[in-house]
Amino acid sequence: MKQNNRTIYTMSGVVLVFHVLLVGAILFIFVDLSERSTKAAQLSGEVALQNSSEGNYFTLKKTIEGSIEEINTIDSYFIKNETETVQLLEKIEYLANTLSIIATINIDVGNYQSDAMGSLPAIRLRIGAEGSFVKIYQFLTLIENLPYKIVVSETSIRRSSEARTIGAGAFTGSRWSMDISASVVGNNEVEQ
Repeated sequence: MKQNNRTIYTMSGVVLVFHVLLVGAILFIFVDLSERSTKAAQLSGEVALQNSSEGNYFTLKKTIEGSIEEINTIDSYFIKNETETVQLLEKIEYLANTLSIIATINIDVGNYQSDAMGSLPAIRLRIGAEGSFVKIYQFLTLIENLPYKIVVSETSIRRSSEARTIGAGAFTGSRWSMDISASVVGNNEVEQ
């Protein structure tokens, strides 16, 4: 019996040690899983934050690219150099020729004063035009719609009495004259 008791105690001890090891292993696995779960949640949050940051980056990049295009478009409305001045004058002459009116253009380089923009370099234009009322009015509209920052400061349209010819033909109907004072604003790089 003593041996049976000893075997029972030994077996009980082994079972008890096995249970302690088993409970310890289960607790270790539980603690390890909870730590990994916490780390996984933290990493998931960091990944979400990183993805959000990358999304914001790409959104900002597209916004900046769009802004650069808008800036370039707006910048194209301003005269930057002498070549563009010549191109502007050629466009005005082309418009006059297309409408079969007589146009005279006088230019002067100076500054354009604006409350919003301050003083900017500008080309001041004095344009005279002669033709039918409809054609000189079209001419004024086309000048105002040229792709430049044009500020018309004064316009006068009056009926003319003297007859003039354009090329091979004479004016038919009423003859009108128009004087336009305008400034074509340049950017700060225009040399005066």
